[in-house]
Amino acid sequence: MSEVASAAFFVSFTNIALNANGLTNPIKIAAIQDIMQSFWPHALVIGETKSQQPVTSHLHLLDYDLHENPGQPTSIQHQGKWES
Repeated sequence: MSEVASAAFFVSFTNIALNANGLTNPIKIAAIQDIMQSFWPHALVIGETKSQQPVTSHLHLLDYDLHENPGQPTSIQHQGKWES
């Protein structure tokens, strides 16, 4: 009877999620790129860019696949940020 050795493999998945209102600001772009180069996460999720135009070309992240879903304007005009 032979013994079977089993090895446990632990795979971690790291991600960064942030809320960035507008990716046309060079300071925000530089900060995001610095974070990515410091931590090298598996995934980066950016929410609320508030841009109707594609903006991923502003991020120079060559080692990542970039997917984008530009913002869509609503038909309801709000007077303030928190009003419904």
